[in-house]
Amino acid sequence: MSGSHAVDVDDDDDVDAAFRPRLCLLKVWPDFDGYGFDVHINDKTRINYVGKVDTGSPAEAAGKYL
Repeated sequence: MSGSHAVDVDDDDDVDAAFRPRLCLLKVWPDFDGYGFDVHINDKTRINYVGKVDTGSPAEAAGKYL
Protein backbone atom coordinates (compact mmCIF):
# COMPACT_ATOMS: atom_id res chain seq x y z
CA MET A 1 0.00 0.00 0.00
CA SER A 2 1.28 3.39 -0.89
CA GLY A 3 1.82 5.64 2.11
CA SER A 4 1.23 2.93 4.69
CA HIS A 5 3.75 1.76 7.23
CA ALA A 6 3.99 -0.71 10.06
CA VAL A 7 4.77 0.36 13.60
CA ASP A 8 6.44 -2.07 15.99
CA VAL A 9 5.05 -1.32 19.44
CA ASP A 10 5.96 -4.57 21.19
CA ASP A 11 8.83 -3.00 23.11
CA ASP A 12 7.62 0.59 23.18
CA ASP A 13 7.18 1.69 26.80
CA ASP A 14 5.36 4.85 25.66
CA VAL A 15 2.47 2.87 24.17
CA ASP A 16 -0.23 1.96 26.69
CA ALA A 17 -0.96 -1.79 26.66
CA ALA A 18 -4.63 -1.05 25.92
CA PHE A 19 -3.62 0.48 22.57
CA ARG A 20 -1.18 -2.17 21.44
CA PRO A 21 -2.28 -4.40 18.55
CA ARG A 22 -3.69 -7.75 19.60
CA LEU A 23 -4.20 -10.88 17.57
CA CYS A 24 -7.27 -13.06 17.89
CA LEU A 25 -8.64 -15.87 15.74
CA LEU A 26 -12.24 -15.43 14.64
CA LYS A 27 -14.32 -18.16 13.05
CA VAL A 28 -17.62 -17.74 11.26
CA TRP A 29 -20.53 -19.29 13.12
CA PRO A 30 -23.35 -20.64 10.92
CA ASP A 31 -25.99 -19.32 13.32
CA PHE A 32 -24.51 -15.82 13.87
CA ASP A 33 -24.63 -12.94 11.40
CA GLY A 34 -21.13 -11.47 11.14
CA TYR A 35 -18.28 -11.58 13.63
CA GLY A 36 -19.85 -9.47 16.36
CA PHE A 37 -17.74 -6.33 16.47
CA ASP A 38 -17.70 -2.88 14.89
CA VAL A 39 -14.58 -1.26 13.47
CA HIS A 40 -14.32 2.52 13.47
CA ILE A 41 -11.72 4.92 12.12
CA ASN A 42 -10.58 8.17 13.70
CA ASP A 43 -10.80 10.76 10.91
CA LYS A 44 -7.91 12.83 12.26
CA THR A 45 -5.39 10.06 13.01
CA ARG A 46 -6.69 7.47 10.50
CA ILE A 47 -6.33 4.82 13.22
CA ASN A 48 -8.79 1.92 13.21
CA TYR A 49 -10.25 0.72 16.49
CA VAL A 50 -12.92 -1.65 17.77
CA GLY A 51 -15.92 0.34 18.94
CA LYS A 52 -18.20 -2.40 20.22
CA VAL A 53 -18.10 -6.16 20.83
CA ASP A 54 -21.45 -7.95 20.83
CA THR A 55 -22.30 -10.22 23.75
CA GLY A 56 -22.43 -13.89 22.72
CA SER A 57 -20.59 -13.25 19.45
CA PRO A 58 -17.62 -15.00 17.82
CA ALA A 59 -15.53 -11.92 18.63
CA GLU A 60 -16.34 -12.16 22.33
CA ALA A 61 -15.62 -15.91 22.34
CA ALA A 62 -12.23 -15.25 20.67
CA GLY A 63 -11.27 -12.82 23.41
CA LYS A 64 -11.85 -9.61 21.51
CA TYR A 65 -12.43 -6.77 23.95
CA LEU A 66 -12.27 -3.01 24.14
